[in-house]
Amino acid sequence: MVFGGFMVHFNILGLQYTFGILFKALLDDEELQAASGNSGSMAASTWAGSISSCLMLLCAFPSGFLVQRFGMRAVAASGSVLMFCGLMLASGVSQLWQMYLTYGVINGVGFALLWSAATVAVNR
Repeated sequence: MVFGGFMVHFNILGLQYTFGILFKALLDDEELQAASGNSGSMAASTWAGSISSCLMLLCAFPSGFLVQRFGMRAVAASGSVLMFCGLMLASGVSQLWQMYLTYGVINGVGFALLWSAATVAVNR
C-alpha cells in the first residue's frame, strides 16, 4: 500500500511540478497562441497549470467524503480515468481554453480523487 501510494504521489506531483516543460511548449506553439489570440502571452498560458493545482487542492476535501461513501478503489479508479482522459484530450487541443478545460479542470479533479484515495489508503 505504501509503494502504491508513493507511485500515485510520484505521478501526480510529478505532473504538477513539471508543468514548466509543458508551459514552454505552449509558449512556443505559434499556431495555438494565434488561434487563442494571445500571441505568446505568458499569463494566458500559465492558467492551465494554475487551474489544475488549484482544483487538486480544493477538490481533495470533497473527495475525502467520496472515499468514505464509495471506497478507496472506486474513487481512485475514477480519478485515474479522469486523469487519463484529461491528458489524452489535452494532447490534441487547438486553443488555450481547451487546455484550461482538459489539463486544468479534468486533470485537477482526477488528481484530487487519486491523491486523497492514496493518502487515505496508506493511513488505513
